[in-house]
Parts: sequence; C-alpha cells; structure tokens
Amino acid sequence: MIDIPRIKTEHLILCTLLISDVPEMHNYLSKRRMPSIGGHCDKLCAWHALLSSLGPWHLRSFGYWHTEHREIGKIGVAGRFLHYFGWLELKFGWNVRHNFRGKSMANEAVLAARCFGETHLNLYNLASFFDSAKNFFAALVKRLEAPFVMTYCLRKRRCHTYRYPINLILEMVTQSETNE
Repeated sequence: MIDIPRIKTEHLILCTLLISDVPEMHNYLSKRRMPSIGGHCDKLCAWHALLSSLGPWHLRSFGYWHTEHREIGKIGVAGRFLHYFGWLELKFGWNVRHNFRGKSMANEAVLAARCFGETHLNLYNLASFFDSAKNFFAALVKRLEAPFVMTYCLRKRRCHTYRYPINLILEMVTQSETNE
C-alpha cells in the first residue's frame, strides 16, 4: 500500500482517491467541458484516472491529492506534482470543479500542497503550465506570486509557464498564521 500523506487545512482535506470515488470521477470527467484533458471520458477512462493518480506516488514519491471540502465533499485536485517521462521539469498544477471556482478553495489547497511539497518532499523550483485561454489558472498563479516566464510547448500544446519563487510559500504561510 502506498502511504499518501493526508493534509488538513481550515476548510479542506487533501487525500487520496478510493475505488469508491470512480463513479463520481466518471461523472466529472465525462462532461463536455473536459476537452483540455482529452475530451469525453468513459468508465474505463475514469478507472485509468484513478490509477494515474496513484502511480506517481509509487514511482516518484510525489503525486497529487484529491481535494475535499469538509462540509461540501470532493471539489477537485490540488497539488499535482507531475514529472512524466520525457518532461524537462516538474509541473505543479491543480483542477477545481467548475462550480467551486472563485471561492478561494483552490488557493487554500494549492498553498497547503506547495508548503508540504517544499517542507516534506523537497520539491522546489516548481513551474505551472497553462493554456493561455485558461485565465482562471493565471489569476491564481498571480496571487501565489508566480510570474510569467515564457511560452512553452508541452505535450504538443502551447502553454504559458509560471515559476514559483523558492521558499516564498513558507513566508506566505507564516504570514497568514501571524495574521490570525
């Protein structure tokens, strides 16, 4: 069994997916708004998505968490630390379900995942790559003080690259704890 860390924040729990989550994953991934990650997804595709969420933890000792709001339930994926075969560098990303965007949940989840990545997994020099049309992603990386670096071609797609300052996350988390 892979020991995937469980992270708790004020409103969220970052955790692993379970087999019982496959029907909900299928429902989400089969929506028409999913062309950016491959389009329509059948039940077998949802099963593969579950497996692909677990594989990186086993092979690289990092991966991604599924995000659950303590009162609402599962809301998306946060802290995707991905470094696929053939990629030049580690990618840091997230995906929050459409109806949860704009509610600061992604911000809370991403801060927690990034802080854990730096302090427990020694993951630094992180970059995020987004389709230039996805301005809701760009808004969050700006809030996280990750400046635009360049346009990059990733998996045959033109993406904007944002680079996170090293250790700034610890300063941000410490500052938010001080403000409470």
